[in-house]
Amino acid sequence: QRLFDTAHGIIVIIGSDQRVGLINRKGCELLGCDERDFVGRNWFDTFIPEARRAEARGIFAQLMAQEIQTDASRVIPVLAAGGNEKILLWHNSVLADETGAPVAMLSSGQDVSALKNAERALLETDERLRIIMETVRCDEAAIIDPSGNVLSWMAGTDRGRGARGKEVIGKHFSSFFSTEDFVS
Repeated sequence: QRLFDTAHGIIVIIGSDQRVGLINRKGCELLGCDERDFVGRNWFDTFIPEARRAEARGIFAQLMAQEIQTDASRVIPVLAAGGNEKILLWHNSVLADETGAPVAMLSSGQDVSALKNAERALLETDERLRIIMETVRCDEAAIIDPSGNVLSWMAGTDRGRGARGKEVIGKHFSSFFSTEDFVS
């Protein structure tokens, strides 16, 4: 237990009966529960979101039957206190008795919720930007970063300014206007 408590991620031992035999301090902190809230409870019924239970149980059964490799990591969410979901990257290892028969699963997980949420937000932003760039119908359009440098240049803009996109990416937008343009 003391060794497991030094880990920076969650460590849980799930018996072949699917009940929690041990959880480390970081796991308790991450999920917002006390150790007594875990030990003896069915891991899948209590801590896996209902929509993912069948999948998680299937993976557990395959790992325990040694039908799939334990070296593959898997992203599976868990339920924290209050019903909040945390997205964890899991690594699993089968624990066997002296005869080699599987008796439990040692699982360690790292919270990747922030990373997955940022990844999802980036994909959504990228998709919105793609739709905007495909649907905008004008002669000139560019995306400028907060410093004024060109990030993206639409093809129609090439004709209006006499420059090609590859030549303008990274340049400050002011370089495309004359002094008279700025005055007017």
